[in-house]
Amino acid sequence: MRMLWRWLVIIVLLPKVVIANDEDLPFDTGADMAQWCKEISYSHLSVDADRLYNWTQSVLAKGNTYVVRGHWRVNDEDIYVECKSRIGALRKYATYRENGW
Repeated sequence: MRMLWRWLVIIVLLPKVVIANDEDLPFDTGADMAQWCKEISYSHLSVDADRLYNWTQSVLAKGNTYVVRGHWRVNDEDIYVECKSRIGALRKYATYRENGW
């Protein structure tokens, strides 16, 4: 009987774990924010780029906000990106922009 209850608990709780979305996760550290910024900028820029390379970044904590300023080389051009989010905010509320520090 105990085994049955264990399986029922697992079956009931499992969908909540599986359904979790990256956008519903908070930024706990500046490194989390930097990794997100790199991934989102790569996905945006790689659509039109033949060559995308040389990612560099700096991470700042200004008050209660993380700011990531990054740089890519794209087809021999410099592309600058900036990502911002409040510390502890969910990823879906972060901002991203290109070529405009």
